[in-house]
Amino acid sequence: MSRLSSTLRNDAGGREAAADARWLEISHVIEKLSTASDVNDVAAYVSQAARSLVGADGVTFVLREGALCHYVEEDAVGPLWKGQRFPMSACISGWSMLNAATAIVPDVYADPRIPVAAYEPTFVRSLVMVPIGSEPLGAIGAYWSTKRTVDSETLGLLELLARVTIPAVNMVHMRTMLEHAEVRAIRAHEIARIGAWTLDTETCKLSVSQIFRSQMGRMSEGQFTYGDLINQLHPEDREALRASITNAADNGENFGLACRVIWADGSVHWLDLRADVLRDSRGVVTRLCGVSSSIDISRRGGL
Repeated sequence: MSRLSSTLRNDAGGREAAADARWLEISHVIEKLSTASDVNDVAAYVSQAARSLVGADGVTFVLREGALCHYVEEDAVGPLWKGQRFPMSACISGWSMLNAATAIVPDVYADPRIPVAAYEPTFVRSLVMVPIGSEPLGAIGAYWSTKRTVDSETLGLLELLARVTIPAVNMVHMRTMLEHAEVRAIRAHEIARIGAWTLDTETCKLSVSQIFRSQMGRMSEGQFTYGDLINQLHPEDREALRASITNAADNGENFGLACRVIWADGSVHWLDLRADVLRDSRGVVTRLCGVSSSIDISRRGGL
């Protein structure tokens, strides 16, 4: 083998190894993004990965907030703009988002889109700003301390990171919305004095809200099992609840049932118990999700 052939083969092997390492790093960041608990986690993971992948001196993660660009996170050799907000029209990340286009700036002091005063205190001399999404929800900025013409591989890596960021941000936003919805539902139940309960159909593990406990005459936080629930019902109503729960678990039928509860002091109280079924991907009922409400007044009034 000639020296030239050997050199070319070694160079090719080195490029393949570097490519393999980059793909491994990308797979790692995708895995980490799937575990992100909030947008701050997403921003930190992406910033660290972007800087490592493209050899930048700094990276920022920017989110769009109405007419503002919020510099949420940065990973850099010197301070940039973390925590600051700028008008969309006053920064290159805003230009990238408004135009849904990647901005390539070989020299920040020679590009009319750059607010020079904001860059003078920093190390930045060149940059690339990549929008996140076709209707951008943010942008990823990579910065270098020297004038630089960015190659296609660097652009490709940054744009790939922007694409994998989209589902991660959407996921944490959806989780936040669900958490807020759950809080609102709990508050609504508290206002309406509606209890909540769930029953695992395989383990018979019962979980109940504090209002449900109070409706059962149990004010403490002690253990409250499915067996406790059945035993606290009036003897004439126990079989009806057992049958309703069994039918829901076996046949997937929701139910509503009026039943009597006997408190520790011997007093009898009427509850309306209702449940919907939840199924897994195979269609098997895995949980009953129910609500409860006191119907003492209607029952005692003869209604």
